[in-house]
Amino acid sequence: METPEQYDAIVLHHIVGCELEEIAATTGQEPSKIGYLRHSWKHSAAQAPAPRAPTCWPA
Repeated sequence: METPEQYDAIVLHHIVGCELEEIAATTGQEPSKIGYLRHSWKHSAAQAPAPRAPTCWPA
């Protein structure tokens, strides 16, 4: 399950391009916590079921 802190860490790292130390300073978390949040997100994302195609699209 993702948390707001995990979401912030992922967005700041993967989309904005911040390094762990920058994310830690921005969020007030320890760099080790940010690293854990990133790692756990990848782990949970790898276990998530594949998205299904919408059935409401016109043929």
